[in-house]
Amino acid sequence: GSGTGLVGSSLALLGAEVQLTDQSYVMEVLRFNLNRIGKKATEAKKPFKFTTTEHVWGTDTKELVPADIVVGSDLIFALEGIRPLVISITDIVEKSIKAGKKDVVVYVAVIRRFEWEELYFKLMDLNFTSSKAIEEGDITLYKYKWHGKGGGVAAVRKVE
Repeated sequence: GSGTGLVGSSLALLGAEVQLTDQSYVMEVLRFNLNRIGKKATEAKKPFKFTTTEHVWGTDTKELVPADIVVGSDLIFALEGIRPLVISITDIVEKSIKAGKKDVVVYVAVIRRFEWEELYFKLMDLNFTSSKAIEEGDITLYKYKWHGKGGGVAAVRKVE
């Protein structure tokens, strides 16, 4: 989820075309923040291209556009959200590759707090090769590249 939109708006201000997603109850705050930043960007003659889309992890990604880069920050906060999160990441990457995006990269910033978070890494390893892009204190930015050998979304749904 995009939350307040800090990461997505920063990328948009740097020139990326960004699609920000979150659950319905977050969208009002997200859109408010983005519209406010967008006005300032327009005044400063800076690019600021974004769309917002409601999405609940683990559900159909048909409303999401194919991406070159998928970015997330501090997304692992509840055990029950891990599998749906990985399903959504896997699904959008598969969709992007099918749409002709060849080198889709996923970046996720993580603060490791609990043993149960290992499920996230186990599920991501099914279909992605991971590396640490940056480590700063207790925050690690992981980079994921698709290898697709793990069976895609179907495998993520099955693994215990």
